[in-house]
Amino acid sequence: MTYAGDSKLSNEVRQRVESTYEQSRSLALEGKIQEATLGCEFALRLDSLYEPARELMKKLETGESLTLSESRATEEAAAMPEPEKALDLESELEDLLEHRDFRTLLNLAEEHRDAIEANPDLSAIVMMASERLEAEPYARTFIDAAEKAHREGRQDEALSLIEKARALDSSHPSLPPEMMPAETSETNQRIRELLEEGQQALQRGDHQDAIDSWSRIFLIDIDHTEANQRIEEARRLRAEKERQVEEAFHEGTSLWEQGATDKAREQFEKVLSINPAHAGAKDYIERMDAGTAPAASSFEGAQPSGDAEVFTPPDSLAYARQRATQRVESEPTATFATAAEPEAQYEAAPKPRRGLPANRRFLSIAGLVVLVLVAAFAALYLKRDVFFPNSSDEPEVAQSDALARARKLQEAGQTAMAITQVSHLPTDHPQYAEAQALIAQWEAPTEVAIEKKPTGPNKEDLARRDALVAQAQKARQNREYLRTSEYYERAAQIAPLDEQDLLLQTEVEQRLAGLEDQIELYEQGDWQFALPELWRLHSANPDDKDVVRLMVDSYYNLGVRDLQRGDPPAAIEKLERAIELNPTDGEVERLLRFSRLYAERPADLLYRIFVKYLPFR
Repeated sequence: MTYAGDSKLSNEVRQRVESTYEQSRSLALEGKIQEATLGCEFALRLDSLYEPARELMKKLETGESLTLSESRATEEAAAMPEPEKALDLESELEDLLEHRDFRTLLNLAEEHRDAIEANPDLSAIVMMASERLEAEPYARTFIDAAEKAHREGRQDEALSLIEKARALDSSHPSLPPEMMPAETSETNQRIRELLEEGQQALQRGDHQDAIDSWSRIFLIDIDHTEANQRIEEARRLRAEKERQVEEAFHEGTSLWEQGATDKAREQFEKVLSINPAHAGAKDYIERMDAGTAPAASSFEGAQPSGDAEVFTPPDSLAYARQRATQRVESEPTATFATAAEPEAQYEAAPKPRRGLPANRRFLSIAGLVVLVLVAAFAALYLKRDVFFPNSSDEPEVAQSDALARARKLQEAGQTAMAITQVSHLPTDHPQYAEAQALIAQWEAPTEVAIEKKPTGPNKEDLARRDALVAQAQKARQNREYLRTSEYYERAAQIAPLDEQDLLLQTEVEQRLAGLEDQIELYEQGDWQFALPELWRLHSANPDDKDVVRLMVDSYYNLGVRDLQRGDPPAAIEKLERAIELNPTDGEVERLLRFSRLYAERPADLLYRIFVKYLPFR
C-alpha cells in the first residue's frame, strides 16, 4: 500500500509514523480518546502531511464513532487514486507546475506513481518540479543577495549571483528579466585575470601575494571552487617553505656555536636562497665576513705584536676596529721626496756614528733582535691559552656548553632541537659518547612510564565522566538530544558507561534517527545543503530544539565563512537568520554587531586577525 504522507521521508520515519497511527487507531477503538489524540499529534509532528492521522484526529475531536472497518476503509480510500483525476493527470500536473505548487504536485505524483512511471512526459514534469523545489531556497538566497549588491552598486557581484540563480531555476519569478547571461562576461574575465595574477605570484615564490589575488575572487563569486583549491595549495606551500627556513636556520646557529663556520655558512646561505629577506641569516653571514667567530673557533694567522701589550682575541668587530686604529697611529709620518728633489731624500737619512766599527754595529743589532724574539716567545708562552685556544687539553667550552644547552632544551620539551645540538660533536671529542647516549635516550620511548601507566581510569577521571553523564541527563530532560549525545560520547571516551546510561544513549540515538542526513551534511561542512530540509522539519515541528540548534549553527558557520572571505554584508544576512531562530545566543549577537560595524568601514588589521582565527561551530 502506498504511503499516505510525505514520500521524501526515510523508510524508518515512515514506519514510525505508520506504527504510531496504528496504535492511536487501536486506542480510539478501545475508547481511550485522550491517548489516541496524543498519538495522532505525535504522528503529525513526524509527518505533517500524513492524512490518515489528521482524519482520525478530526473524528476524535468531533466525537464521531470509529469502527475498525470504517477506519480501514478511510485509509484505503485516501491512498487509492481516483479514476477521474487519472484521466486528466497531465493537465493537472502542468497546472501545478505553472503555479509553482511543487509540494502538491509531488504528493499527487506519489498517489499516481504507476501512471507516471509508465508515461515519460509525466515523469519529466515530476522531475522538473522536484528539482525546482530543491533549488528554491538556494535560488532565493542568490536573488536576495543580488538585489542587495545591485542597490549597493556592486554590479559585477550582482550579475554573478543572478547567473547562479538562473542556473538553478531559469523560470523563477523573482529573476530580473533585464539581466541577461551575456552581461556576466566581464565578471568571468575579471575572475580569469585574478587567477592568472595569483599564478604569476606563486611562480615568483610570493605565496601571500598569490593568496591575496585569489581571495579577491570571493568578492565576485563566494563559492568559486578553483580559487579555494588554489588558496589551500598556496597555504600548504607557504607552510612548507617556512618549515624549511626554520630548520636550516636552527641548524646553522647550532653549527656556528660549535665552531663549524663553513657548514654554518652553507645553512645560512640555504636560508637566504629560500627567503632572501631573512634578517637573522644575513646577520650571521655579515659577522662571518667581518671575521667574527665564536670562542671555540681557531684563528690561524693571527700574529701577536712585538711589544708586551695584552692581546685581545679577535672575537668582535670592535677588536678589528681597535687594531686598525692602532696600526694607523703607530706608523711614523714619512716624507717622500719627489723626482725633482732627489737630494732631500738622502739628506733626511740618519748618518752612522763614526766611532763604532761595522761588525760591532752588526752584533749590537743582532743582540737586540734576539732579545726582542725572546720577549715575544715568552709573551706567547704566557698567553698561549689566549692566542691558541684549541691547543688546550681541556674540552672545548662551546661544545661543552652544547651539552648543557641540549639538556635545557630537552627539559623544556624541545627534544628535537636538543638532539640537533649534540648530534654534530666530532667522534674524537671527549664527550662524544655521552652525547650519543643522550641522543639514544631522548629518541627511545620511556619504558618506565609505560610500565607505570595506570590500566584504568582514576578517581578524577570517573568524577569527570559522572559530571558529563549528569549534564547528558539534564539535556535529555530538556529534549536537547544532540547535546545529550555529545555528552554521552565524551563520557564514554573517559570510561565505559553504566548499563542504564547505555540504554538512554541508545534511546537518544533513535530519537535522532530522522536527522542523520542533516547531521552528516553539517559535520561535512555542507551547511547550505542541510538548511532546506531543516527548514521543512522546523515548519513541521517548531519546538524541535535539535533542528533549531542545527539551523542556528549552520547560519553561524556560513556567517563566519563570509567574514573570512571579506564579505560582512553577506554575513549579516546569515547571522540575522540565526538570531531570529535563537534570540538568546550571545555569541551570534556579538558576531552580528561586529559584521554590521565592518559593513560600514573597510577591513583593517584588527578585522583580518579576528576573522582569521574565528572558529566554526
